[in-house]
Amino acid sequence: MLAEIDQQARTLPDEQAPWWPSRFGADDQIGTLNEITPAAIVAAARLVREGRVFDLGRVLDASVLVDAARHRGVARLQAGDVINVDELEAIMRAQGTPVGPGDAVLFHTV
Repeated sequence: MLAEIDQQARTLPDEQAPWWPSRFGADDQIGTLNEITPAAIVAAARLVREGRVFDLGRVLDASVLVDAARHRGVARLQAGDVINVDELEAIMRAQGTPVGPGDAVLFHTV
């Protein structure tokens, strides 16, 4: 699998850089999941206001919804639409949405 990812990185357009090598070291396999520490989990648990359950397949510090479709005023983004960093920051400012280390960021696009 790593060879497949490496090959994909070699085929990225020149203006796109891969996210690896990981800032957590050459042998890292989980990337920013390293940010989900016991202290971060406790801090996230303090944010709970309702007992609603969303099965995301694992325990996360917190999840943040970035509603890109709503921000653009459309029901859904088209295949191939890109959300760049400037737009992401604008969406998060408009929503008043803070993101911390270990948070899961979910994008609403459809």
